Amino acid sequence: MRRLSGLEKASVLMMEIGAAASAKVFERLTQDERELLGAEIVKLEKVDDTIRQEVLNEVTNKIRYEKGLPPVGVDPNLPLAWVESTPAEEVYEVIWDERPQNVAMILGHLSPDYAAELLSFFDEEKRNDIAFRLAKLQDVDPQLMDAVSAALRKRLE
Repeated sequence: MRRLSGLEKASVLMMEIGAAASAKVFERLTQDERELLGAEIVKLEKVDDTIRQEVLNEVTNKIRYEKGLPPVGVDPNLPLAWVESTPAEEVYEVIWDERPQNVAMILGHLSPDYAAELLSFFDEEKRNDIAFRLAKLQDVDPQLMDAVSAALRKRLE
């Protein structure tokens, strides 16, 4: 499936939020922006349910991130659930130079999909080392995870 442009995502969102809410958004746009967005809405016509849901999830997750909440569908009981509101590439930029065992500990406390996405940013050699350590990961002391969570939060601010 192709990635949508920002304009296409905005159009999908406008189609989803209804006429009254869309009208309020349109009031805040310039004339050029209204014309551009209106033309895109007409061009899209019908949007696949999967694409519509992806756009709504993205918007919802951005709002949840701003409020410090984990993304939709992420178990809030995971010690690092809040991390998943941050784009994986941003997290990578903070942890890329950590030792493989530390990265494995972090990945082991994230959802499998997000951990896999984050792991994909590492070069092959380090990725293999992290995966090996992740496979051997044992239970981590909850106090240590709290400290890791606090340190990671501070580095991501």
